[in-house]
Amino acid sequence: MLTSFLIAFFTILILLLMGGILAFYYFRSITTELRDEWETVLDNLNLRLDKIPNLLETVRNLVPNQEKIIAEIIRLRGESRATTEAGADKVQKELSISQKLRTLVDLGRKEPRLNKDINFLALKTELKQLDAEIEKTAAIYNERVRGYNKTSKLIFMRPIALIFRFPPKPVFEYEP
Repeated sequence: MLTSFLIAFFTILILLLMGGILAFYYFRSITTELRDEWETVLDNLNLRLDKIPNLLETVRNLVPNQEKIIAEIIRLRGESRATTEAGADKVQKELSISQKLRTLVDLGRKEPRLNKDINFLALKTELKQLDAEIEKTAAIYNERVRGYNKTSKLIFMRPIALIFRFPPKPVFEYEP
């Protein structure tokens, strides 16, 4: 009787240990995938930030009296570049930049010189394409983050996540 109990006990112990090891490697691989997905989102955001100086220079040359919004975009661009982690702060900065860029692009409707400028029109198109790409990559990142967060809250996965410090990840809710 005692031998059967010991065999059952050690079998359960070994199964729990193997489950813990598998959970650890699962969390580690998902964390690496999330980091890679975030890098893709960040690359697209930085590509958009790289287009901003050309847009600002075009607007500055063709439309006078826009220095206030140009200065604001320059400030926001610098702050956004400095923030590299996903989270509410990054989302807020990117949404602020999107709003200000939309204001600049809308100047094209009011200013005929901008609407006829080839450089402005090309930048406007590139920014729209980048916004679509950012939205697409952010959606993929968010889907994976939500799956990771859901998994880390499961009753049998939570202890592993806590012991090995796999905290919940923030989503990046970006809508240009």
